[in-house]
Amino acid sequence: MKSSNRKCFVEHFHLRSPIEEFESFSSETIERLRGEANGADVAAHQEATALVLRKLRPNWNGKDISPASG
Repeated sequence: MKSSNRKCFVEHFHLRSPIEEFESFSSETIERLRGEANGADVAAHQEATALVLRKLRPNWNGKDISPASG
């Protein structure tokens, strides 16, 4: 039975690569760490993220990971 007033569950879908997922996750993690008062080492996390991205994208420019990038 077909219904003419079906509702769309997904309004927008964007398929992202695993690298884009990693960049987004890393940006969100860095922002979360910056907001915590436990003295997390944000610089070490940024450095580790940059190392992974250099391996995944050999032509990556090495810029800092920020929320605006994802």
